Order: sequence, then structure tokens, then C-alpha cells
Amino acid sequence: MQIHQDIREADEVYNTDIPIRGEMVVPLSDLGVFLISSLDDDAFEETDIELARILAANTEAALKHITKEQQLRKRETELEQQDNG
Repeated sequence: MQIHQDIREADEVYNTDIPIRGEMVVPLSDLGVFLISSLDDDAFEETDIELARILAANTEAALKHITKEQQLRKRETELEQQDNG
């Protein structure tokens, strides 16, 4: 997880003209990132960080569940096609 209380002080700022000041980047394993931004600097307190972790974990679990369901449906369709073919 990366937390920037003032994004202007980050090492790699791609666009300094944006109004975003605070930013949390929470990895979702190999699925992507959960990104939370704020227009204020020093906007994130410990409870915000913990909530972001919980939301990211739930998002990751939901995405993995959806992916698994899609794979199962695809496999079922393939098996049905083999039985009918």
C-alpha cells in the first residue's frame, strides 16, 4: 500500500496540475489497484487507511469470486458442447 498525504511530494508525479492532494494506492493482488484520492492534503487518518484495506480486501474477494464463476460457466459450456457434439 502506498499513502501520499500530499501527492505533490511523491517521487514520481506525472501531473502536478491536478487538484488531487492525498492518495492511497492499495494493491488487489494481480487484479489491479484500489485507488482513493482526496482534494485535501493530510486527509487520511488511521481509520481511513484501515477502511481502505477492508474495502480493498472485499473488492479483491468479489473479483476473484466473479472470475471463478466465469471460469466454471465456461467449463460447463465446453462440457455441454462436448456431450452434444
